[in-house]
Order: sequence, then structure tokens, then C-alpha cells
Amino acid sequence: MIEPDDDVVMETGSGSPNIEFDDETVIWEGRPSQVINAWNFFGCISAILFSTYALWLWHSELYAGYEELSPFVDITCQSVIIGGILLMVYFYLDILYEKTTITRNKIQEKKGITRFFQQERYCEISDIRDIKSPSPGLVLGIFNLADLLIETNDDDQPVIEIRAIKNRDELVSTLLPIWRKLKLDRKGFFADR
Repeated sequence: MIEPDDDVVMETGSGSPNIEFDDETVIWEGRPSQVINAWNFFGCISAILFSTYALWLWHSELYAGYEELSPFVDITCQSVIIGGILLMVYFYLDILYEKTTITRNKIQEKKGITRFFQQERYCEISDIRDIKSPSPGLVLGIFNLADLLIETNDDDQPVIEIRAIKNRDELVSTLLPIWRKLKLDRKGFFADR
């Protein structure tokens, strides 16, 4: 008689996978698209352009008779320009360092710029209460992106928002059977609150 290996995932008679407690096979991982920052970038670029124009206009003709205000105008406009550039870098890095990984047992969220400020949260798939697919809206719809909302019983993250991803429907169709199987198999271990 042949004994199955411990690390082999066995199929049950119903055709659904037998999911082990320590099975951390990645079924999906991804980051949000930078398209989320479209309005932030637009606002920063507008502020930078307006401040640059105001600074140029001040020094080309408006300063006459108000020379004592030049240092104040210079500092204000240059602060807006530098602040806008720094904000754009922050918005870019904030999305760049956001990552969601879904395994056969857990959902892991990483958020925060660099590892010094990074925060990781874990949620068991069996703790999922509901999965929602909101409409993408105009900006995300143009780029064929969408959000996915996962409501959980986890106190740390009652709602997991996976933002601006491609192929949301494929992720849902992969996640639903695993979620259902875990809910049935682990009902005694992870009861709903």
C-alpha cells in the first residue's frame, strides 16, 4: 500500500482541494496601480505650475513698488513647489510599498514606506465574512482596473481593501472555492462571531 507524502495536497472525492493548516501556497499577490494617484498628482502638478507662474509673474512685473514683499513671495512660492514635489514622491512610494499576498490560508497586507515604517497584517481566509466587488468608477474603469473589498471578522482589519488591480474577477473565482472549503472544514475551530 502506498502512503501519501506529507507535503502533497490530496484531492477529495468532491474535486475540491484538501487545504492543510500550514499550506501557504501563494494564490495571488499584487500591488495597487499608480493610477490611484492620478488626482493627487494632478493636484500637486497644478500647485507647482501655479506657484511657478506666480513667481515668474511677480519677478517680471508685479514686484514694482512692493520690493519688500519679494522675500515673502519667494519663500511662499518655493515652499509650495518643494512641498508639491515631496508630496508626489510620498504618494508614489506609498503605493509602491503597498502589497497584498493571498495564500491558501491567509491574507497578508503590507503597508508603509520602507521596512522601518512598514506594517504587516494577517487575516485567516476562514475569517472572511463577505467579498464585495464595487464598481470601478471612471478613472479605474478607463484603465481596466477595479477594487475588491473583503469584510472579515478580524479585529485588526475589519475590511481589507485590495485597490486598483487587474483581473479582479479571476481573483474572486480563485478565492471563493478556497474560502467555502475552509469555512466548512474549520467550522469547529474558527467559529463566526
